[in-house]
Amino acid sequence: MYYGDKQASLVVLMSALSSRGWKIYGFKEDKSDSMTDYYNPAYWRGIAVKNGYILVVDNSYGGSIGGSFVHKSYDAKIIKRINKLIALRDNHAASAGEKANAQSIIDQLDSKIVKEVITNTGLPEISYRANPGNSKWHIERDGKIIAKGTGVFGFSSLRYCLFKKDNYSYKKYEHNDFSLYQNFTKEEWPSHYAYLQSKRKEKEKLLNKLENLLNKWEKFSTIKIGSGKCESLIEKAVSIKTCYFVPEDSNEITDYFRVGDKWRRFRGAEKGMIYKISEDRQSFKKLTKKWKKMNDGTSIYTFKPKPNGSTKPSYFSAREEDFINKDLVYISLVKKEEITQEIIYVKAA
Repeated sequence: MYYGDKQASLVVLMSALSSRGWKIYGFKEDKSDSMTDYYNPAYWRGIAVKNGYILVVDNSYGGSIGGSFVHKSYDAKIIKRINKLIALRDNHAASAGEKANAQSIIDQLDSKIVKEVITNTGLPEISYRANPGNSKWHIERDGKIIAKGTGVFGFSSLRYCLFKKDNYSYKKYEHNDFSLYQNFTKEEWPSHYAYLQSKRKEKEKLLNKLENLLNKWEKFSTIKIGSGKCESLIEKAVSIKTCYFVPEDSNEITDYFRVGDKWRRFRGAEKGMIYKISEDRQSFKKLTKKWKKMNDGTSIYTFKPKPNGSTKPSYFSAREEDFINKDLVYISLVKKEEITQEIIYVKAA
């Protein structure tokens, strides 16, 4: 997915969360200017807080946010002046007095290059953890992750929706008066109206998906850990079995192959990737490659055995001698299992 669409999707989530009373951290408004072609879109760092619960979205690293921080900036005019003084100081034609004077001014300006301004965000400082495993969001409390999941992208088309408390609305273009649309004739309008109606249904489906995700987050932000009047959660240790596939070179004919070590690209395939050959052996598709961290701290590449449905096929032009010469190498995907221990939080009985 395009980076801009991901950020637009996150900004949609931020807007919807704000309408539900979540405290938003790390949001920057859209500062683009169409008059000057200046593009500086809205951005959200993916941190929100409600009832002491911290929601972390699309963050691979933990950290802290909020409170006060020192913002440093560099004065370009002073830097330019210092460079001129350095040129004078190092000029062989300059006198000893001119060189000494230039150095004295450089020493005075050095302390003025960096401007430090203390910025107060107006929000309490909080610390948060990175999203665990393949998760794209998690909710934590007191450093303990109590829920996690995926499905935070794909909402970019809702960026122009209006989010109000307990009410989502979007611009409706279903008005049946074709005269409002000067670009359409009376004959053209019915077909365009039908298109707009189909788009409306797509938006409604996406809004329902967003609603379900927000409701899930709301559920966890209102449950209290430990004792209290609210429903409580308790810790539970569970064993989680994860299956993954690793490639191994094969001397037998298989449905998978890779490019040989002596080539960067061969027969339309790239080095470092694994490809699946179609059943009729007329085309091939690239497999999804993922970086997996193991229990012992090492990391390996794993591959999905089936290509994504959206992956475009390429013509399979390989010959038998390509594999004999090791220009291409047949691959077996070996299934592995890993069992990890994880603490989850469940409702108290």
